[in-house]
Amino acid sequence: GQGALAVQYLAARDDVATLLVRGVDAETARCVSAERQVTKAIGADCAMPFGAHCVQDGDHYRLMAVASDPDGQRQLSIEIAGSEPAGLANEAADRLTRLGVRDLMARA
Repeated sequence: GQGALAVQYLAARDDVATLLVRGVDAETARCVSAERQVTKAIGADCAMPFGAHCVQDGDHYRLMAVASDPDGQRQLSIEIAGSEPAGLANEAADRLTRLGVRDLMARA
């Protein structure tokens, strides 16, 4: 989600919501949501060397994720493609878990 603009406002301010919705790019929102979903699913936080990046590629999406131990000696990475970002996030979390991402997180 780095580089995606976020704006906070009072939920009761419908006038502000109406103005802001014009600036929302639906595909960017879907990709950022998938990135956050995989991060949450594996239990990563700001202290863990972890990144996820989802991009639209034609009519499909690509999700790349990488996790490292704190000293960078061990690294896990995946890249998957599919038609639904949320499904890619779930698949990425499953694959990273099978590869041992939780062991890496325990070292952070």
